Amino acid sequence: MIDVVVGRGKATKNRIEQDTGACIEMLPPAEGEDWTCRITGGVAETAMAVRIVQDLIDTAEVCAELLCCTLMCTHPYTLV
Repeated sequence: MIDVVVGRGKATKNRIEQDTGACIEMLPPAEGEDWTCRITGGVAETAMAVRIVQDLIDTAEVCAELLCCTLMCTHPYTLV
């Protein structure tokens, strides 16, 4: 999910920071854990950034689930 939040060339991360005024820092995972996203700033700024990041993650999970289901389903008329 780090790719979803950071984006290519940090474009997504930079856009969220610019749009919200919050600061986003990606903390590397400890062994067996996931990446941590630290969001700092004012109350309104961090709330907005958290909402955007959570929406990105939720959307990516739904897309990944749909892709997985689509690839696992076979249809006689599907050309790959």
